[in-house]
Amino acid sequence: MKKLLCLILVIAICIPLCACGDISEMIGDYVGDFVDTIRGEEKSRDDDEKENDKGSDREEMMGENPFRQPEEEVPAAALPKFEQKSISYAEAWLEEAGIEARIEYAYTSDYPEGTVIYQSIPAGTLPSDDVLMLTVSKTPAACPYEYSQKLTVSASSGSSYATATLYEWADGDWQQLASYNARVGKNGIGPAAEGSLRSPMGTHKLGIVLSANAVNTNMPTRVVSASTCVVDDKNSPYYNIIMEKSQVPNGTSSDPIGNGLTNGTTYATIYIEHNGSGLSADNVVPGKGSAIGLRGQYGALGVTYGDVDISYSDMVDLLSRLDVNQKPVIEIVLE
Repeated sequence: MKKLLCLILVIAICIPLCACGDISEMIGDYVGDFVDTIRGEEKSRDDDEKENDKGSDREEMMGENPFRQPEEEVPAAALPKFEQKSISYAEAWLEEAGIEARIEYAYTSDYPEGTVIYQSIPAGTLPSDDVLMLTVSKTPAACPYEYSQKLTVSASSGSSYATATLYEWADGDWQQLASYNARVGKNGIGPAAEGSLRSPMGTHKLGIVLSANAVNTNMPTRVVSASTCVVDDKNSPYYNIIMEKSQVPNGTSSDPIGNGLTNGTTYATIYIEHNGSGLSADNVVPGKGSAIGLRGQYGALGVTYGDVDISYSDMVDLLSRLDVNQKPVIEIVLE
C-alpha cells in the first residue's frame, strides 16, 4: 500500500513534465517495473498464506483422525532387586522414588549385618499401593557368658517356695523357654554348708544326670542302682563324690541317693556342681555341702535339705531342652 502511494505521488509530480517525450517514456517504464514488483510480492505473500492454511488443515485433520495413536505416558520406574544388597542402597533408591517401606529385622549370622534378605514386592514390579516390606539381617550379639542356657531359681529370703525359669541366649539377649514351680532348702537360699538346710546361692554348672532308667536328654547321664550314694563325710578324701556303697570305706558316712531314684520317689537328679562335679575330688571344699541336686519328684513337692525340687513332668520337659553344648548352669538367687 505504501509503495502504491509513492507511485501516485511520483506520477503527480511528473505529469507537468509529460510534455517531453523522453521523460514520459522513462516514467512509463518505471511505473511498469514498479507495478510488476508489487504484484510479485503480493503473489508470494498469498502463496505463503495458502501453504500455512494447508498446514493448519492437516493438523486439524490429524487431530480428528480416530486412528491416531495417543501419546504414551512414561511408566514409573520398576522396583529393582534389593535382596542381597545393603539397606542403605534400598533406602536411597526408595527416597528418590518417593516410596515408603516398612523394615523388620531378622537375627542371623548367614548375611552381613544390614543386608536385605527379603522384599515383599518382587523386583521388576511397578510400585503400587501395597506396603513394601523389607527384611534386613541383624547380627545377634555374641553371648558374653561361657554358658548360653541357664535355669534361674528365685525365692524370697527364708522361704522354701521358689520359681525355676529356663532361659536361652538368642537374638542378643536371654529368651525365656519355660518356667516351673520349685521348692528349695528348708532354710531357703544362702551360703551352703553341710547340714545348713540351705540351697547354695550363686551360679553353678549343671552336671551329670542320675536316673534309674534312660532319660531323653542331651546331657551326660548315669544309670544308678539302689546302692549308689554320695559321701557326706567332710573328713573323707571321697567327700561329695558319687560312689557305690561297696566302694565306700568302712566307717565313712554317705547319702543313699540311689534309694529315691529306684523306689519311685525321684525320676531324675541333675547334679548341681556347687562343690565339685561329684565325679572326682577336684575343686571340692570339705564341709561346703554334698549330694545337692536338681530333682524331679513324682509326688507333692516339699522342703528339702538343700536340693532344688521340681515335678516329674517338669523335669521331663527340662531334660528335653537342656543341651550340654550350651554349658547350662543353675542360678540360685534371692528375689
